[in-house]
Amino acid sequence: MTVGVGIACRNGIVLAADTQVTYIGSHKDYAPKIDSFSAPEFSIGLTGAGSFDILNDTFSRVRREISASGPSYDDIRDGIQRILTKTVQQHPSDTKDQYLLVAVVIPPSTKRLIHFFKDRVTETPQRSRAEFIIGCGNTHLTDHIKKDWIKRKPESALEGLHWATYIVKLAKQFVDGCEGDTDAIVLHADGRVEVVSRERTKHYESYIEEVEEKISDLFRRMGIGVENATELDVSLGCLCDELKKLKAEIGCWKKSWGC
Repeated sequence: MTVGVGIACRNGIVLAADTQVTYIGSHKDYAPKIDSFSAPEFSIGLTGAGSFDILNDTFSRVRREISASGPSYDDIRDGIQRILTKTVQQHPSDTKDQYLLVAVVIPPSTKRLIHFFKDRVTETPQRSRAEFIIGCGNTHLTDHIKKDWIKRKPESALEGLHWATYIVKLAKQFVDGCEGDTDAIVLHADGRVEVVSRERTKHYESYIEEVEEKISDLFRRMGIGVENATELDVSLGCLCDELKKLKAEIGCWKKSWGC
């Protein structure tokens, strides 16, 4: 099961995905599941879930056919929809769980995410800061993340990259078939496509693990020796003080980690 994440931000769009490829009943491998290309008038990023071979074929067809089309957002969306319709017609039994997530940037103002699944197309509104999480959508993880974790939409592409890396890391912890490195790209509002190195996403994941371990250790220590309500109040007060200190430490860590 692949996880693909798309986050639209004020100054760009972030796509991220794990790299495990599973061949049902056979073996697993590791390969990129993100593609991107630019034309003078627009830039496009793609990720998806389902058959890896079909996904790669879709990437190639989008790159070949859409790069020759006009710069209109509607032309791009409708052109990709036609490609996917043909793909489903050619491979009806292999595309039951085939998803495609597309980021489109047309400078200076268009930044949109499009989620394709069968004949359904879901788009983020223009000027929207929104997120799509695909691939792990049949598990409770997606709903849990959207309901309990994403309280505030990321403002900048850098913040979106942090969120996307974290979401993929969660999926790799809790969803079967999500493993390997984390790949990510940023489509900037000016049309530039930035391919984020795996070294950088590993860097972020290491930072996240360090913060999580620090918080877990803090909660473990706070529960030791608590036997009544008074001691619980004291322990909670200490916890609040320690969390404030930790927040200050995290700010220092972020600078040292380059986050």
